[in-house]
Amino acid sequence: RSRLASSARALATAARHHRNRKAAALATRASSLDGLSPLSVLGRGYAVARRPGDGAILRRADQVAAGEPIDVRLAEARIEARVESVEDLSDREKTLQN
Repeated sequence: RSRLASSARALATAARHHRNRKAAALATRASSLDGLSPLSVLGRGYAVARRPGDGAILRRADQVAAGEPIDVRLAEARIEARVESVEDLSDREKTLQN
């Protein structure tokens, strides 16, 4: 009977440690995913600019022209804006990298 009680306590302790390790691993993964969340990225000060017509995300200068409307998504707001000018920095960035 004493061995049975001792084994039951050991099993309960092992199960608790296993659960705690799994919970810690889950919390770490959840934190990593949260850092990649689009809303978390916006919360760090980034913005996403889109074309209003089709909702396409603007990634390059040739996707928009001066005078065109754009939608800008911030962490807690959306801005309707109009492009004043477009400057393609891709060539300048390539020059700086060399």
